[in-house]
Amino acid sequence: MKKLVVLTAMVLAGVAFASSLNVPWFVDFYDTDAAVHQYTNLGYPPQSAAGRLAVMGLVYLHNNKSEDLTCAIEYYAKDGTALEIEGNNTFVIPANSTMAFRPGADDPDTTHGGQEGVGYIVPNRPKNPLLNMFQNSNGSIVVRWVGEPTDVQGNYREFTCVDGGPTSRLLGFATLLPAGA
Repeated sequence: MKKLVVLTAMVLAGVAFASSLNVPWFVDFYDTDAAVHQYTNLGYPPQSAAGRLAVMGLVYLHNNKSEDLTCAIEYYAKDGTALEIEGNNTFVIPANSTMAFRPGADDPDTTHGGQEGVGYIVPNRPKNPLLNMFQNSNGSIVVRWVGEPTDVQGNYREFTCVDGGPTSRLLGFATLLPAGA
């Protein structure tokens, strides 16, 4: 009973609760050459060079509120280790709008084939120079904001282009992102 009274008092006082949305797993890389890695301007759907592999992960977030919503992003490695973002890890989703961002690359829509509009402001997954490209281009994400769980909804889409030559195969899928607490 005591917990119910405290919870009721908090709700009546207007205390905001933190909410989250999770991307359980993402992959976002494009290997153009064994020695040189190209991460941007893959086009939609992504294209790869003959004999190469391109994987583009796109996270879409929609703000259901009529005012801008400030969010914080956290990245985690495949073993669950939190990855520290240098600088600010926050971004703003404009009111009543959807943004798309690539978690592993800067890909502004001002360039040919770029995928990020306002999503360009979302910080990328931190890279570790001691790891290879595959280990630096995947993981999980948690996006947090102050408000109701229904304030933000999301979608993750992944496209894989295998062998961009005449035998090119494009695979794609999308999933609705589960709301957190």
